[in-house]
Amino acid sequence: MASLGLAATGLGLMYFTTTAAAAADGISNVSNLSGGVGVSGIDGTAGGGVDEATSKTQELEDLLLDAGFDGGAVEEEDVGGTDPEEALSTVVPTFTSTHVPTYSPTLAPVEPTPTASPSMSPILLEAPAKLLSTTLYPVADAWLEYNDTLPRGSKKYLKVDGVDPRASLLKFNLSSIIDDVRSADDIVGFMLRLYSITNGPFGGKIDLLDGDCNDWDEYTISWTNAPKCIFRNNSDYLVGRFEEEVPAHEWNEAVIFPNFDGDNDGALPSLITLRVSSNYPDGITYASRENVTASPELVVYYTEPAPTASPTNAVPSEGPTRAPSFSPMVPTPTMSPLKAPTGNPTDFPTYFPTTIAPTDNGTKYPSMSPSATPPSIILPVSQDAMLRGGEFSNSRYGRDPFVTLHDERKAILEFDLSDANPNVVYEYTLQFFVTYVAENEVRSVTASHVTEQDYVWSDFDVTWENFGSPALEEIGWFSIFRDDAESLVEIPLGKLSNSTIIGNRLILVLETRAEESGRDKFDFRAKEYSEEFPGMMDTPPTLIGVPVLE
Repeated sequence: MASLGLAATGLGLMYFTTTAAAAADGISNVSNLSGGVGVSGIDGTAGGGVDEATSKTQELEDLLLDAGFDGGAVEEEDVGGTDPEEALSTVVPTFTSTHVPTYSPTLAPVEPTPTASPSMSPILLEAPAKLLSTTLYPVADAWLEYNDTLPRGSKKYLKVDGVDPRASLLKFNLSSIIDDVRSADDIVGFMLRLYSITNGPFGGKIDLLDGDCNDWDEYTISWTNAPKCIFRNNSDYLVGRFEEEVPAHEWNEAVIFPNFDGDNDGALPSLITLRVSSNYPDGITYASRENVTASPELVVYYTEPAPTASPTNAVPSEGPTRAPSFSPMVPTPTMSPLKAPTGNPTDFPTYFPTTIAPTDNGTKYPSMSPSATPPSIILPVSQDAMLRGGEFSNSRYGRDPFVTLHDERKAILEFDLSDANPNVVYEYTLQFFVTYVAENEVRSVTASHVTEQDYVWSDFDVTWENFGSPALEEIGWFSIFRDDAESLVEIPLGKLSNSTIIGNRLILVLETRAEESGRDKFDFRAKEYSEEFPGMMDTPPTLIGVPVLE
């Protein structure tokens, strides 16, 4: 399985985010390995304000009601915290959330239910569900740097970067709340909180790794010895993203919606690993769990199991009964200056990423009638070629049945997007069939797109020399593994709506971070493969677009 690692977009090239400062302002950001920039460009803006407070609050109420929560205050408990032993070198102002939803029941008349006789009958009285929150701290965290053999899990910081690629891993133990949560359906949402030591253009995208990817040790793991699953990528892994333009010395919050259906049949797992990555070349540094005054936090919001209903005898009322309706009142947040980083949120945030949370039907999109759902698009490559430098810089390879990536070789792929509905936002995935992989276990590939609107080329005569140096924007990076040979791999590219700026054409350029020894070489089938080998399965590079319903 190929795995994406983003640079301006993150390992999987998709993200969404929220920060503490956004609690008052609102958020609307959705993006993927692409977004405004392509596989990882972040296409979305944070906005909102006081005028949006009512709608944001209503969104929260609707979400909680859908989750089965119909009243009550939020209670919080800390699990696994540590006593501070040292303070950060800089004392900075931090955001302290003070808004806790309070629900004021209003009286609404309900038509009385007539009774046939004055006899008393049992009525089941159910107490409203209660929203609880628990703060968990990582049991392990580490960051990995591209092709590095050095374990970095003992550092007091975590790094996220696109060039050179750096990714951070955080392992959380959920076993302490399993007794309180009957199933994953009782989870209303999660919030990952990281304290930024430096500023950066993007806080990173957040992936939930497979359940078989929790067997790593923070004191020994490095890029070169990490399990393959650490680099594995799938569009289903994306669960959230932090904001763009992250400031230094602040808590950053990202609402995330993990889907546990795949590994545990809906049950809550005891361990999870979150991966934070970015496609931006200017990375960001967060405090790790070794920095005890600003350790990462995972806040879990869940509903208390409803108490068993107990029958009671009551005489039916002769007049109208009163049904409560909830009117949340959210006070304005206040700033608490000159405090060491702290904060224990007790209310589920009233802002949400524009990415749609998973629904009861198991998808991340709401149920709609077939006629209302735009169709997906499947776009075979219209042109492809290998470019080879050095003494072969004037050689043409656009008619070869295979495209090879290694050392001074790159691939250029063009897709015709004229079939894409200009009014629809798509999540794109690149597919190609890998035919050969050299001896190295893993190799990394960067994906970029041409931004020159008038750039024209032909796979019939293109060479390294005449391809030139058109303006490129990096989308992200992904990994090809040795056991990907003879298989169809999928690379999530995310939203490319703002990358299709060349007359409905998307031109991708793939390059390896290869060694000169040739051990990182790999090939994949070009569109000419079926012409060269009649009767073989036609598997040209293909771009698949799935509509995003917002």
